[in-house]
Amino acid sequence: MIYVSYHNIDCAYAFQLSNLLIRYYRNVWLDRFEIDLTEDWNAMIREARARATGVIAIVTDDYLESPYCRAEFEYFRGRDLAITAVIPRDFSTDMIAEFTFGDWVDFRRWFDDPSDLSVENLLSQVPQSEAVAETGERLDYLRGFIQEVELALAKMPTSWAALRNSDAQGGNEIRPRMFEPSMLTDWDFTGNKAGNELPVENLLEWARAEPQFIIQGKTGSGKTCFARLLALQQAHNALRDDSAAVPVWLDLAQWTSEHRSLNAFIESQWTLLTYWQHWLDQRETLLVLDNWSDLARSHSARVTELRQWIDASPGQRFIVLSAGGRSSELELPTTRLNGISAGRAQSFVSGWLTLEQQNSFRQILKQKHAFIADSLLDNLSIGVELLSADRALAFNQWQANPMPAMLALRGKQAPQSSGGLDAKQLLAGLQQLAWSTMLQDNHRLLPRDTAIDH
Repeated sequence: MIYVSYHNIDCAYAFQLSNLLIRYYRNVWLDRFEIDLTEDWNAMIREARARATGVIAIVTDDYLESPYCRAEFEYFRGRDLAITAVIPRDFSTDMIAEFTFGDWVDFRRWFDDPSDLSVENLLSQVPQSEAVAETGERLDYLRGFIQEVELALAKMPTSWAALRNSDAQGGNEIRPRMFEPSMLTDWDFTGNKAGNELPVENLLEWARAEPQFIIQGKTGSGKTCFARLLALQQAHNALRDDSAAVPVWLDLAQWTSEHRSLNAFIESQWTLLTYWQHWLDQRETLLVLDNWSDLARSHSARVTELRQWIDASPGQRFIVLSAGGRSSELELPTTRLNGISAGRAQSFVSGWLTLEQQNSFRQILKQKHAFIADSLLDNLSIGVELLSADRALAFNQWQANPMPAMLALRGKQAPQSSGGLDAKQLLAGLQQLAWSTMLQDNHRLLPRDTAIDH
């Protein structure tokens, strides 16, 4: 088994490289594909390190300077495993003398412009592993979905705070997860089912029990974050169980005048083309409908069409993200994000801040209690990033407009390619995977143009 070692800021490169090697039937272990949200992140990384028979390290300045990357490198060197260095972008050679790699692969050109021309060179130099069976288009789609969600979560302010602290002196020896899965099981929600209110602390259990429901909350309250975590867990379930529902994310804000029907909109978001309805007839799917309230305010006819679709699809799972309002809501069970109490805020920040920073947070909380207690999750998470960098900066900017200060901080330390794939590249890849998924079954032998006509 080939273990992929990387710095979190280079996770997009790790995804690209792992997907490439999997496509060539190499047994690759990438933590973000292998560990779901209910499992022990640290324990499973340690177990995978012990099982590894070969290692690929994605070498950048961040990798060479990071304590947790150094700890991982030293572990594998202690096991006398050959470590192949893959170079995704330019880096300084100042620290390279402290590392010994078995081989080097300059893959900068491939990451900038992926093609098959560089692949043979890579395959000849990476550690060998036992071959794995062809995974199939469905699994390719799910890996693409996991990649998309993980990269979105990695750009959150709290993830950047974890990144900064994990690279500090005395930081982690294990690559941090960058987000807190425990938010699904210990956050404070209020459920409403058949007119009865009930407390909901475990959103994961609620989602398992309610195949169709609404997550309700104000803009910035965290609806999208929680829905992404649920969809990510579902993608992991589907990776391991062929009968599990496949998650699909539909951003209703992208439904423009160019899409003259619901079919056309779904085709643009999840390109199963005219066969998306056939897909739903054959399989259970988890569909996340984001920005419901915005669509309801401006396009009532489209909302009516969506209502009819949901009503006609009792066998499908839906999560609807809504800001609330009687006129736009569906007759579905609802879970509402509650306000952030002082205790909840402290619990939230503890996952990303050091003990010293948490003490600073408590001091700020005393002075700005009313603001933070009423703060939406977006503002609180931005404050976490500011606080991880500088207490005075957090205090001065938190209550005003913290966004410019946060962007200035990132501008000082963001790498040349912090996202790896841009949005267009990512969407194009997902569209190709979705289309190939459809062809895997009844329409494998139909030319695409012929299939569209049908």
